[in-house]
Amino acid sequence: MAGKPHVKLNFFTETHMTGTNNASPSPEINSYAPLTIRTGNEEIHGNCKRISLKTITASTDKLPEAGIVANVVINTRDFDKELSLKARVNSVQSQNDGEHLVLLDIIDASRENEKKLSYFYISSIWNEVTSRIPDENAVFAPRNLVGLFEKENVFRTLKELLSDRYSMFLVRLDPSEVVKAKFLNQTDEELIFATSDATQSFFKKINHDPLYVYWPHGFRQHLFVSYFKEHSEGKLILVHPVLLLSSSLRKEERTQVEPGTMWVEIPVPYPKGASIKREIIDISSGGFAFKCPIDSAYFLPGTPISSLRIFGKDREPFVSAGQIRHVTPVTKNTNQPYLKIGVQLQISNKAFAKGHAHPEVAKRQKKLPITNKGSKNKTGIFKTFKHIFKTGLRTQAGQETTVGTKSTRGTISFKCLNKKNQEIVGFVDTTWKGTDRRRATIVVLPPPYGKRKEALGLFTHYLIERFRNQFRDAAVVRYDSTNHIGESYKDPQCREPWKECLHMTLSQGTEDLLSILDFIENNDFFFAKEIILISFSIGALLARKAIVKDQRRRVHLWIAPMGATHMGDLLIRVSGGIDYFDLYESGQTLGDVTILGLTVQGDRFCEDALSKGYVTMENATQDMSKIDIPVMWLYGAYDSWIDPENVEKLLAAKTDGWKKIKVIPTGHLPLNGEEALGVFETIFDEMWPLISKDEIVPFIPNLTELIEKQELEWKQNPRDLRLSKRKYWISYLLGQEESDIGYDILRYCEEYIEFLREQIRLLDIRKNHKVADMGCGTGNLVLQFLEDYEGSDESFPTFALVDLIEEALLKARQKCTSVALKKGISPESFKVHKADLDIHPALPVKKFLLGEFCSIDDLRGQIPNLTSYSINLWKNNFSRRLCYILRGKKITPRDIEYLDKAFPEEEKKLILEFNQASRIIKQIIAPLCPFVSYELNTPSPEEKNNNYILGIDLSNVVFRLPFESNIYDRIVSSLVLSYMKNPMDTLAEFYRCLKPGGIMVISSMKPDIDMSSIFTKMIDRLNKGLIPIPPDDKEKYLKATRDFANSAAQLFQLVDERKFRFFHLDELQEMMEEVGLKVIDTSESYGDPPQAFIIKALKKM
Repeated sequence: MAGKPHVKLNFFTETHMTGTNNASPSPEINSYAPLTIRTGNEEIHGNCKRISLKTITASTDKLPEAGIVANVVINTRDFDKELSLKARVNSVQSQNDGEHLVLLDIIDASRENEKKLSYFYISSIWNEVTSRIPDENAVFAPRNLVGLFEKENVFRTLKELLSDRYSMFLVRLDPSEVVKAKFLNQTDEELIFATSDATQSFFKKINHDPLYVYWPHGFRQHLFVSYFKEHSEGKLILVHPVLLLSSSLRKEERTQVEPGTMWVEIPVPYPKGASIKREIIDISSGGFAFKCPIDSAYFLPGTPISSLRIFGKDREPFVSAGQIRHVTPVTKNTNQPYLKIGVQLQISNKAFAKGHAHPEVAKRQKKLPITNKGSKNKTGIFKTFKHIFKTGLRTQAGQETTVGTKSTRGTISFKCLNKKNQEIVGFVDTTWKGTDRRRATIVVLPPPYGKRKEALGLFTHYLIERFRNQFRDAAVVRYDSTNHIGESYKDPQCREPWKECLHMTLSQGTEDLLSILDFIENNDFFFAKEIILISFSIGALLARKAIVKDQRRRVHLWIAPMGATHMGDLLIRVSGGIDYFDLYESGQTLGDVTILGLTVQGDRFCEDALSKGYVTMENATQDMSKIDIPVMWLYGAYDSWIDPENVEKLLAAKTDGWKKIKVIPTGHLPLNGEEALGVFETIFDEMWPLISKDEIVPFIPNLTELIEKQELEWKQNPRDLRLSKRKYWISYLLGQEESDIGYDILRYCEEYIEFLREQIRLLDIRKNHKVADMGCGTGNLVLQFLEDYEGSDESFPTFALVDLIEEALLKARQKCTSVALKKGISPESFKVHKADLDIHPALPVKKFLLGEFCSIDDLRGQIPNLTSYSINLWKNNFSRRLCYILRGKKITPRDIEYLDKAFPEEEKKLILEFNQASRIIKQIIAPLCPFVSYELNTPSPEEKNNNYILGIDLSNVVFRLPFESNIYDRIVSSLVLSYMKNPMDTLAEFYRCLKPGGIMVISSMKPDIDMSSIFTKMIDRLNKGLIPIPPDDKEKYLKATRDFANSAAQLFQLVDERKFRFFHLDELQEMMEEVGLKVIDTSESYGDPPQAFIIKALKKM
C-alpha cells in the first residue's frame, strides 16, 4: 500500500470509557491478525481472535504461563512496522481440538504504538462490520479513517450528519444479523430508529451485545457503536454512542508492481468462454492498471467488467468487478509502446492491495465465479439482454416495481393539467423507498419526437441508481406530451396509430414542459431542491423556449444530448432535403406530411414554429443569449441529424451562463443498448460536478434490474399497434403504390450492397449448392450474388426464395430471371416458396402441454398477452388444481370457485383463456401424440368460434416450415429474425432444414441502430448525380428514399414498442448455439460505424 492512512484520534482514558448500562464503548471485536508472544527467549505464535483497546484474546500454538508480562507483537498488515505492546497473560485455556486460548491484558504501549493500536482497533471494527453488509451495497475500504471518542464531539457530529432521515444498516456480529432501519430522531441520550424487517432474535440480548450502525453518505461512510435500550411497534431506541468512525473515499496512490508478478484475467464475449490475460503495472485498494497491446481498441473508457480475476506470485486469486476508467498510450521510456488501461474496482479493499483478505470477505469471494478460458460463465450486457429475452422479467423476492399507482418504491404514475386543461400523464421515479415527501434533486425528461415516456425508461432507472449510489435523494420526471405518442391528451383526430402527432406543435410541447415545472412545484412526492432539464433531440427546442419563458427561473442546469439547435435545419435533414418552412412561406398548402414515420399537419406545424421562433438560427441564438444557467450540449460524432457547426454557433451566443460542448462516439439518440449506457454514463459524470462537490462513487449498473424495470413498463402499458402482418410488409417492401420503388431503393445504397456482399462472402456458396434465402423480401441478396457471379450455368447453385408476401416473391423472381437470362443461367435455378417463417405463436402452449417446458417459468416472454406479473402470480399460488386448469382440463364450478378466491378477476380471465387455448392445441396435436387425450376436454362450439385468445390467432395453426429436413447446403436469413415472435423456434426450423455440414448466415440490426448517416449520404449522392439512375427520375428516387426512411422510422418505433427487437451479437451467438449450431465467424457491416451484426455458423456432421 502506498502511503499510510491519515489518522485523527482522541485516545481513550478511563473517563472516556464510561457508558450507559455498564456496557463498554470499546467492545471486543474479531480480528485475524498474526501475533507473536515473546517471553524471555521463547516465542509463541498464533493469531488474534478478538481485540479491544484493553484486551486481546488469541489462539496460540503453545500455552504461556498465566500471570507473566510478555511482549506482544501484532502484524497489523496496514503498517510498515509491527505493533508492539506489553501485556499480562490473564488466563489460558486448552481446547479439545488442540487449540490454546490466551487472554491478554494490555498494560503498556509507546505513544506511537498507542496510535497504531487505536487505528488497528477501529480498522478491525470497520472491516468486521462492513464485511456483513449485503453484497449489492458497494462498501469501500477505509481511507483517512477518523475516530471520535468524546461524547460531546460524537453528539455534535452526529447531529450534523443525521440532519436527514437516512437509511442505515444495523449490524449484530454474534449471531451475525443485518437489518435496515431509518433514522428518526436524536436526543441527548438516545437515538431513535424505525425498523420493520428485524426478527425477534435480533433483540434477544438487549443492553448486552454491542450494535454497530453503518451508513454511507456522499463520498463518505460512517459507523458508530451503540447498545439497545428498548424497542416496540417498529421503533428502536439506542443509547447515544461515544464512538464514531468516519471514512472518506479519496483516491490513493497506486503501488508499482514488480514486472512479471501479477496479472488480471478478463472474460471476453467471443469466442465463447475465452478470456484475456494482461500484466498489471500498478495497484491500490481502489483499482489497478494493466498493459495492453497498442491495437486493443475494444477497451473503451466506461466499459463495465462484471467479473475479473487478479492473481500472481504469493497471493490468493481475487475476484471482483470493475469499470474501465481511462486508456492512456505509453510511448516514452519503453521499447514497445503499449496502452495503459486503468480499472476502478467496484469494491475497494485494503487487504486485497497487500495480498491479504479478511476471512468474511474471502468467504464471499469464494462464492464468486472465476471466469477463465473454457468457463461457461457469460458476463456483460449481452448476456443480460439475452437472458431477459429468453426468460422474460423476473422480480426477485421482496422487490416490486409498480406502474400506475403510488407505491413504496419504483415508478409512480401521475397526471396533471396543462393551461388548456388537457391531461398530461407521466412517471415519477425516486431514489428513496416509502411515500414520504423529500427535498430532492429533480431531473426532467421531455419526450423526444416519436417517443413516449417509456422509451426513456432505461435512462431513468440508470439515473436513479447513480443518484442512489451517490447517496443523494433524487427524482426523475418523464411524461408524454399532448397530441403526441403516449397516454396524454390527444384531439379526436389524433387517436389512430401513426396519426397521434397530427396536431403536434412545438409551442404546445413547450407549454406542456412548463406545466410539468408547475407540477414539480406542487406535488405529493417531493420538494425540488434543484431542477435539471435533460432534453434529447427535438426536446432541446422545447427546453430552450421553456427556460426563456419561465419567469420563475426554476431550471438550474440544462443538458441537451443530441440536441437540435433550430427546427429549420433539423427538418430539412430528416425530410431528405425538403424545406417545408420555405414551401409554407411561399404560399403552398402542405396538408398532412409524414416526418420520420409519423403524420403531422404541415400547415399547422409550420405556422406555429415560424410564429413562435423555433425555426432559424437567429431565433435560437436570441434565446440562448437570455439563458444564464449552465448549459451542456452533447452530440454524436456519427449523428447526421445534428450539425456540429450549428451547435458551436449556438453556444457561442453571448451570455453570462457557463457552457460546454462534448462530442461522443455515437449516432443519433441511442437509448437501449450498450452504446446507450456509455451515453448515460457521460451525461451523469459531466452533470455531477456541476451539482455536487462530492467525488463520483464508482458505479457498475445492475443491467438486469434496469432492463427488467423498463420492460415491465412497456408490458404494462402497450401501445395499441395491432398490425396486419401482410399489409405492413407489403407497404414496407413494395411501397404504397404499384409504381413505387419500395425496399429496392436500397439497391442504390453503397452501404447496403457492401452488407449483402459480406453475407454472401460468409455463405461460401459452391458448385451446385442448394441455398435457401429465408425471408428474401424482393430478392436483393440472391440478385447481388447473381450479378457478381462469373461461373457457368452448369455450376450455378439452386436458390429457394422464401417469404410471406407473394407480391415480393413475384418481384424477386422477375428481377433474378431478368439478370439470369442475360448471363445464360436457367430461370429454373430460382424457386419461390410462400411461407410464414414466424413459427406459430401458440407453439409455447404446445411445448407446455408436451412437457418440453420444465416449468411455467419457461412461458415468460413467449405469449403476447402473458406478462411476467401473471407468471409470478401463478407461481406464488401454484397448486395441482391450477396445473390441471392450465393444461386444459374441463372447467367445473369448483374450479371457478378456486380461481375466484386465489386470483384477481383479470388474472382469472387470463387463466381461463390459457385453459381454452390448451384444449384447442390438444385437439390439433392429439392425432400425432397418442399420450395426449382431449376427448373429455373438447372445446365447445362457442369456444371454437373465438379464435383470438391470449393475443394469438388460433384459426390456422401450423408448427413447422413446409420444407423437408436436411435439404439445404446453405441458409441465409438477412435482417429477418428480429421480426419473428418466436425467433428461437424459427432458428430451430432453419437448423432442421440445413444439411449436416451446411452453413447458416444470420444478420440483425444493432439495438441502437442509427440510419441518419446512411440516409443523408444517399440523398446527397442522388442530388449530386453520383447514383446511376435515369436522368428524368431523380425526384422519383428522392421520393423513394424519403418514403423508405419513413418506413424504417416506423419500423424502429415498432422496435421501441417491443413489437420487434434487434439483437446483440452475443444474443445471436447464444441462440444459434442453443439450437445446435457451431458459430465459426462473426462480422459487422452496413455503414460506418456498422449498423448490423452478421454471424456464420456450421451444422455439425
